[in-house]
Amino acid sequence: MNNISIRTDKSLELKCVERVFLAKIDLFMEHHVIPFCNPNDIYWWFSVSGGKDSFAMVNGIQKWYDAHKICLNSTVFHIDQWGGPAATSIEKYFEGYNLRIINGQLLTRRTIQYEYGQQAPCRQCADVRRNLNDIVIQRESRRNGKINFIARGLHLSDMATSLFWRYVMLENPLEAMLTSEKGRPVSKLWSNTFLAKPLSYVREFEAQRYAMSIGYKPVCCGCPACKFPSRRDIVEETLLQYHRSQLWEFTIPGVNEFLCYWADQETMSKAQHLSVPGVEAKKSHLPKDFGDFAVEYFREAIGTSLYRESLSLFDDCLDLDDIGKKRLQQHHPLIDVRKIPLPAILNSRRKISDLEALMIGTLGPFWGAIGLTPVMSKKVFLFQERLLGITIDDKWSQVNDIVNKYYGGGNVSQQRKAELVVRNNNCLSHCLCSL
Repeated sequence: MNNISIRTDKSLELKCVERVFLAKIDLFMEHHVIPFCNPNDIYWWFSVSGGKDSFAMVNGIQKWYDAHKICLNSTVFHIDQWGGPAATSIEKYFEGYNLRIINGQLLTRRTIQYEYGQQAPCRQCADVRRNLNDIVIQRESRRNGKINFIARGLHLSDMATSLFWRYVMLENPLEAMLTSEKGRPVSKLWSNTFLAKPLSYVREFEAQRYAMSIGYKPVCCGCPACKFPSRRDIVEETLLQYHRSQLWEFTIPGVNEFLCYWADQETMSKAQHLSVPGVEAKKSHLPKDFGDFAVEYFREAIGTSLYRESLSLFDDCLDLDDIGKKRLQQHHPLIDVRKIPLPAILNSRRKISDLEALMIGTLGPFWGAIGLTPVMSKKVFLFQERLLGITIDDKWSQVNDIVNKYYGGGNVSQQRKAELVVRNNNCLSHCLCSL
């Protein structure tokens, strides 16, 4: 009896996800397409990666056209950049469509010049793909007499992730997103051609469940992101873990205002009200014990003697990691301090949680400075750079150095340890003066 009940509940959930997914496609069409043009006049160019989102996107638009008894004019195209098995599965999934598989492997290799062990070059990879898209589509779109939509499977969760990264790293995250027009559901590319994001109101959880319900199975494209995390992977596996909930996207600071800007209050409320609670299942890109490894690595780098000498720099009444955690979890206002709050890694009485260890691995032992006002935060990260040689950039490429050390066996050579201790002691007096 219990087994039957479980199957029934799962079946009901899938029906609910399908209903919601298609309702959100309808919301996109109703608000961003129909007021602008007749769907009969659109030629759709579906850019598919082989992932769940683009698979769900094509199916959702097809069902919308079927439901409205309109013929869908489209081409599905995939740019094979890494030679993985994704191209074969795409041929199977889109057998009844006008499908093109474009070999972009040579161009990708020449442009990116990726070497094994580097951070996954997702941004550069996307740029190559976009340029090839334009070459393929521009010629035909100018002469087909249609309104051309290049559709990509970017969803609400992508936008929320981008906004949260900016919330942590920038003073005005919402303004930065709006200025770049990132997340806009439909935007003009050239003459009669537009970039469309039909999943603008769809949560990743909903896209994942919908894709699985219609037969999708994940296949690797062969890209480096399978082992070496991109910035997005890092953000999702660290920062966003402080925010994970059944409807986490709508708890990210600025998301509701962002949706209202591109649509209106009613549309935003509909998107939130329709949403199915749940958290997407994803493959972890950071190794399981990456955080523990990073903590030990940095403790070795700081050294016992330096630890004792540097304690006078810190305010042991304040916990720097706790400040960072409150900023992420509770949207705590940035706080101003005169002295650096004590990081957990230097507090012998403090147990470091698994999530804090991951943050130490990604932003360094002084990661909690993200909760300080900009002037002090900059000083603290500068101190970390002088002390440990960690230069944080907007790609978070410093994480890849630790990942490579992890895969390399995690051994910091005695010579490297000695170099770190000498450099750290030499810079300590300079750090004291600069703070």
